[in-house]
Amino acid sequence: MKNIIISTFLFLCCAISQAQPAADSTTQPAQAPSISSIEGLLTAAEQNFRDGQFPMAVANYLSVIEKGEHSSEIYYNLGCAYFQQNQIGKAVLNFARAKALNPKDQDIQYNMELALAKTKDKIEPADKFIITRWLDNLADTQNSTGWAITALVMLALAAAAVVLWLVTEKLSLRKIGFFTGITAFIIFLLALVSGNSAINRENSDAQAVIINNAVSVKSSPSTGGKDIFILHEGTQLEILQSLDDWSEIKLQDGNRGWMQTTALEKLWK
Repeated sequence: MKNIIISTFLFLCCAISQAQPAADSTTQPAQAPSISSIEGLLTAAEQNFRDGQFPMAVANYLSVIEKGEHSSEIYYNLGCAYFQQNQIGKAVLNFARAKALNPKDQDIQYNMELALAKTKDKIEPADKFIITRWLDNLADTQNSTGWAITALVMLALAAAAVVLWLVTEKLSLRKIGFFTGITAFIIFLLALVSGNSAINRENSDAQAVIINNAVSVKSSPSTGGKDIFILHEGTQLEILQSLDDWSEIKLQDGNRGWMQTTALEKLWK
């Protein structure tokens, strides 16, 4: 029980702290946003996009991100700006970032599918055990903050049900307390597992997307290595390890090999 409480506390603190930006405790006088401020850059980027000035929109969104501002909306808009320039790799990369932060957003999912439809490599994921696949799909229904809240609510409900079961003398109420407590605790455990998966999804430095038009995947981390297959812009993959300027990668179908690191970009650096 002690280990469960400690794990729960760490998970909730980690998830909630990621979702809560620091508040500015000082009150600033109202003024027009500067183009160098985050608000000014966002306004300029949105206007650039409406005017069809997509390279300028990209530059302004990247400046916002460099200032430490991160949100699913920013990555989504950045992905749209890249998509309008037919930079499919960059579009897929930023739609994936947006989806990691807001997995339930239908616009993100729709545009992600549009971008993936333009990629050349159609890779079918390897079959997973049905329970693993179900847990993966469950974790994708919320971000880490949502799962933290779910876990907290279920833990409180389980505690209340245990109290009811202990203090009441009526058999019917004891049954309600018992079965409610068991159900809430199971959901609490599922929320912990799904929440940890969501945290990994939102922070993993192993996920990446190919941004070059084409790249040869080799049998060893060397230009003299044997070519195994060729991948193209927009393909999603997992980085297993890095060695000098090379990365060992694994595809969703299980195939793996080595490629030059400059040909890909990680979701989270």
